[in-house]
Amino acid sequence: ACIQLGIGGPPKALDQQGRVPPCMIHVMIEQLRLLRLDAATRCVVIEVESNTITFNAAISACEKGGNWDRVLQLFCLMAQSNVELDTITVSAGISACKESGEWEKGLQMFRVMLQRQVEPNKIAFNTAISACTESGEWEMALRLHSMMSQSEVESDLITFEAIAGASEQGDQQKMVLHFCGV
Repeated sequence: ACIQLGIGGPPKALDQQGRVPPCMIHVMIEQLRLLRLDAATRCVVIEVESNTITFNAAISACEKGGNWDRVLQLFCLMAQSNVELDTITVSAGISACKESGEWEKGLQMFRVMLQRQVEPNKIAFNTAISACTESGEWEMALRLHSMMSQSEVESDLITFEAIAGASEQGDQQKMVLHFCGV
């Protein structure tokens, strides 16, 4: 027996062995719409509604499971399906990429969010800034902080810690003092 999952179209097997990755189980439980047995393939077919909430649940679960490549697949599928992305989608995606050392892919997700005219919030900016800082990309982290300020998104302690780390990497202590209002 195998399990198939349909997202916005005909059911598709999730892997070659017909198994559902652990990061998708939560989505299937929470968003279960239809369960049936396909007589031709003898597979249990689960169809899940294709929407922002479903994708965010899957992306967040995969992010928590450290499955960054599955996060990217879901993100691309979401974009191809014209499902609206939001800051939850992008923040979880950036976080997954950051944890796996794929900060550039996380930044691509941030760019897609901007292209789709989704306003980044504090969490999205902080996640992107932290990803750049932890990857040694201090100049990009400082550019993102500048963009954050121009967008009138308020900085917080997480922002400060990330910018302080970026500034230390770039030997920019004066900038940190300015950032702190000293």
